[in-house]
Amino acid sequence: MGPERSVNRDTVNGARGQARDSEGRFYGVRANVEDVPRLPSSAARLVLEDPRAVPYFAVWTSYHHGEGVAVDLLARLQRHGPDAVEVETPRLRFAVHVVSHARFPGRRELAWRCPDCGRGTRFVYVHRVSPWGITPSVPGCARCRRLRWSSQGRPIGSFARVMRGGAARAPFPRHPWEPVAVGTRAALEKRFPGLLGLVEIGATGRAVRRPTMRDLEVIRRYVAAMPAKLARLEARIHR
Repeated sequence: MGPERSVNRDTVNGARGQARDSEGRFYGVRANVEDVPRLPSSAARLVLEDPRAVPYFAVWTSYHHGEGVAVDLLARLQRHGPDAVEVETPRLRFAVHVVSHARFPGRRELAWRCPDCGRGTRFVYVHRVSPWGITPSVPGCARCRRLRWSSQGRPIGSFARVMRGGAARAPFPRHPWEPVAVGTRAALEKRFPGLLGLVEIGATGRAVRRPTMRDLEVIRRYVAAMPAKLARLEARIHR
C-alpha cells in the first residue's frame, strides 16, 4: 500500500466543498461537467418570452442498451414572475431567477442566476456531487454543484500526447448533455412524434450521460487514423 494522503476540504460559498489530497488534487467522488445533464439559459428565454405563460417541457434522452432511445430526465418549466422560472423535476421543484448581462458590446444575454453564489451562468445543473455519489439537487452552477471539467486532475501520458499529434485540444470532443427538446406539449407532439410516448413510459432517472452513437462515430474515426499516426511515429524514431 502506498503512503497515506492527508485530505483537506476547500470551501465553496461558505460550505464544505470537494475534498483535496495533500498534493492539491481533487479526492473522493467525482463527476465531470460534460457528463451531467444541464439546462441552458435559452430554455428560460423561451418560457419568459411566451405571452401565453404556458408550461414548457425539457426532455433529456440517451441510447438505452446501445440502440433504443430512452428518456432519462424530464423537467417542467413554468414562468414564475417576470424574471424567474419554476423548474420542476420528478424529485424537486424550485424557482430560478434570471439576469441579463452584457456578453458582447451592444448585445445583452439572458443567464440563470445561481441560487447559491448569485452569479450569472449559461447553464444550471439539477444534480450535485455528494459523498454518496450523484444526487438530485436544486438547479445551480457547475462550481456550486461541485462538478469538474474532465481536464482537471487527470494528467495526459506521453503516448496519449503523441497520438494527439501535438494538438492543444483533447483527443475526443466534448458533447455536453443538453435536452434534446424544449417546448410546449403541443410543439413537442408536432416536432418530435413519439417522444412524449417515451415520457409516459417513464424516465430512467440516469444522472450520468451514456455514450451515444455520435460518440461511437468519433471513436471509430480516431481508431481508423491510428495506423497512420503510428507509422509517422515509427519513422520519426528511426531517423
